Amino acid sequence: CMPNDQITFLGGLYAQYLKSINDVEFTPREIDIISCILNGRSTKTIPSFLSISPKTVETHISNIRAKSGCASRESIIDFVEQSDKL
Repeated sequence: CMPNDQITFLGGLYAQYLKSINDVEFTPREIDIISCILNGRSTKTIPSFLSISPKTVETHISNIRAKSGCASRESIIDFVEQSDKL
């Protein structure tokens, strides 16, 4: 098991590495949502996984779509797969 400071450090690296995908800037929480989408979590399960409300998840997904120009969850996955960040 990793010490908490090491987990925080790794999380910081993760957030920095994924902050920009295909030259589009995302917030750390948007990156969390993208990660859930990439791992096949549904819009119904993401809120409980991240301890946020369903409306907040919908708002983040809407923001991700707007920033990336994606129209669907599948196109968000394609957007990330076409980057060097997958």
